[in-house]
Amino acid sequence: MLRTEDKLVALEERVRTKRLTDPAKIGVAADRILRDSGVGRCFTTTIREGYFAWDFTAAALDYEERLLAGRYVITTSLDTDAASTADVVRHYKMLANVERRYLVMKDFLGLRPVHHRTEHRVRAHIALCVIAAVIEA
Repeated sequence: MLRTEDKLVALEERVRTKRLTDPAKIGVAADRILRDSGVGRCFTTTIREGYFAWDFTAAALDYEERLLAGRYVITTSLDTDAASTADVVRHYKMLANVERRYLVMKDFLGLRPVHHRTEHRVRAHIALCVIAAVIEA
């Protein structure tokens, strides 16, 4: 929390001293600070031309600590007729498993992003990824 506040204070100072005035760039900088902080939902920001302000929301922190601590929260746009809670959780776990395998495969094999121009090459790349995931599993 303190580290995030320090970064927001530094951003506020950059804006106050006119080193950063474009609202889009201020927003990108604020997003970079809050996105991976883990406490980003506990802060609100106000951004205008040459202006940046932030505020700590204690109610959001209380909500995070009391109600969500140690729990997974999964949201979906599907209603209960389209998918049950068990279906949503099962699909989420499958997705997490696929993502984990993909990360292991990319890290273990040292692969970099490959850009293909033809459908044949895209299909071949996907086939190799699937085969590697099966071998890894």
